[in-house]
Parts: sequence; C-alpha cells; structure tokens
Amino acid sequence: KGNTEERGRGTRAVFGNGSSNVLDFVNIQNTANATDFGDALNTYGASAACSSRTRGIIFAGFLSPAESNVIEFITFSTTGNAQDFGDLTQGRRNLTGFSNQTRGIAAGGSIQSPATTLNTIDFITIASQGVNASDFGDLINPVSADPSGFSSPTRGVIAGGESPSPLNNGTDIIQFVTIASEGNATDFGDLTTVQSRGDGTSSQIRGIIYSGKRNPTAYSNTIEFVTIATTGNGADFGDAATAVTNIAATSNSLRGVFGGGYVPGSNTDDINYLEIQSMGNSVTFGNLTTARREFGASSEAHGGLD
Repeated sequence: KGNTEERGRGTRAVFGNGSSNVLDFVNIQNTANATDFGDALNTYGASAACSSRTRGIIFAGFLSPAESNVIEFITFSTTGNAQDFGDLTQGRRNLTGFSNQTRGIAAGGSIQSPATTLNTIDFITIASQGVNASDFGDLINPVSADPSGFSSPTRGVIAGGESPSPLNNGTDIIQFVTIASEGNATDFGDLTTVQSRGDGTSSQIRGIIYSGKRNPTAYSNTIEFVTIATTGNGADFGDAATAVTNIAATSNSLRGVFGGGYVPGSNTDDINYLEIQSMGNSVTFGNLTTARREFGASSEAHGGLD
C-alpha cells in the first residue's frame, strides 16, 4: 500500500467516454497529452466513475434514447476495452461516483421522462464482477447535474449539483456518507457558492471541488476545498485555468487532474492539474485525445484508497 507520497508516483488516470466510446489515459505524475486506452462498450453521456487500485468503474449515464443502468469496468494495468460489470438499481444520468478500495458508490442523478431528480445512493463491491449494485441509502436532498464526488478511505462526500426545486437550481449543500456502512447521507456544510456541473477529487485528507456553473447559468472558475474528516463549509483554494463545466476529475492523492468539459461554445480537450496539498490555481497538463464532456475519470491511487 505504501504511504501517500509513494502511491503518488507512476499512477494512471483513465478518462471516460462522454457521448463516445473513447477511453484515454495519462500518467498523473507527468505533464503530457493523453494516450488511447481502449473503448467503452457503450457511448454514454453524463456518466460517472470510481475505482480501486486495480479496477476502474464506469457508472451508466445517458444512452440514447434513455438513461442506462449498465456498469462497466477496466483494468488499470493493461490497456484495452471495457467489460460488463453488472447493473445499477436504476438507470440515470448526471450522477456522481466515489469509492474506497472495496466499495464503489453511485449517488444522485436524474431521469428524463418523467423528469425526476433522484436521491438514490447505490453501492457495488468493486472486485465482484457480475454482481449488481445494491441500495445504500438516500441523499439528504436529490441532486443531479454532476455533483462533485470524492472520498477518503472512510467517508464519501457529495458537493453541490442541481436540486429539483426550483428545477435546475444549483445548490451549495455538501453531504457525506460513511462508505463501509449503508445509511442515509448526513449534512457536511456548505460551499461558498451554489455550484453544479463541475467535479471533485481528493487526497485522503482534502477534497477539491472544481469549476462548473453558478446559479443560474454563469460559468465559474472557482476551486474550493474541504477537510474530509471534519464537517464544515468549503473554503477558497484558487482558480481554474479556464471556467469550464461537465469536466472529469481524479487524482493520485498528491495531484488532481481535470480533463475535458464544455467551455462557452464548444467541448474542450484541455487537461489541467493542481497540487492538492498546496492551495493555488490550476495549470495546463496536456490534452485529451478527443474533446468531450459529461464523463467520469478514475485512477489507481486517489484519496479514497488505503
């Protein structure tokens, strides 16, 4: 297992498929362009991700003409196509994912018809291929539109997103669960501003909430952080290199990487990064193999892993 510094070296981040079947990867400790990893089984949009040290998970999303409940997985040590894992309890889009070494969690999301924002939390045992997700509990309030999810080895955090009342209204609520024990989410604190359609990542100690939208439509370059082991409000970390929505984020516990998304007028292939332990602005890392948005990212050494 090693300490955080040791685990921070030589780590792959795999970026998901965003309305395509493209999977690509970077080595987080370097700065360089992404390389092809393989293909997802399906062309999901609005999906999420989580991972153990060996396996990355893709949680469903939108698969035209409706939401999908399919879960796929990849193996970090080998490049190649994703494989079928099992199913979520309910098909949905715009959810978030996080994990520890054992359990993966899928939280929130929405369905298009009838228009519904969900408080659903599912869990899987990441090593158990072929076993469908089970009910974990409920969020405090239903959220969709890419709430930021991240974790320590014991606690998972869900920050921001959009709540259903009024429809598509961003929220500043931060909530958390204890990953090892099923149950409903608990209040953690508040973000400094309402925030949706960003993403989050973490070390074992600190969670990062990156960019997105402020209510109702303004793009945000805000980066906030929380200390995962305590409850409390978000605090300013720095600024994103570009105000962007619908990104994918992960980390090697030292460095957070943030890829793709939507900037006013187009999708982007930009990858930016920051050092989690030291506050400051994000800077350029490289580029994805294709511009895309609304997808998840996973790594083999993020903050949720022992």
